[in-house]
Amino acid sequence: LRSPLSSLKSFTDVLEKHTELLTKEEIARVARQLGQSVSHTLAMTDNLLKWARLQMGGNASQPERVPVREMIETVINVYGELAATKKVNLDLFIEPE
Repeated sequence: LRSPLSSLKSFTDVLEKHTELLTKEEIARVARQLGQSVSHTLAMTDNLLKWARLQMGGNASQPERVPVREMIETVINVYGELAATKKVNLDLFIEPE
């Protein structure tokens, strides 16, 4: 949870400290990224709470297929800009089934 929350903090810092230097388009872009990051953080929090409930014996396990590529692309989209600011390049290579 620390990394997504740090990302949210970075977005809000940019908006708070540099609003007068940003164009309306840049503010809108940061706001969109902030909204996406909040949505992904909420989803991750929900998943963590479900996992914790399972660990406590609250629910029976129900295995299911998950769209791994889509999930990884979402993570790359959320952290891509943060990684770029640290000069880290995120690439995805998944062989087709």
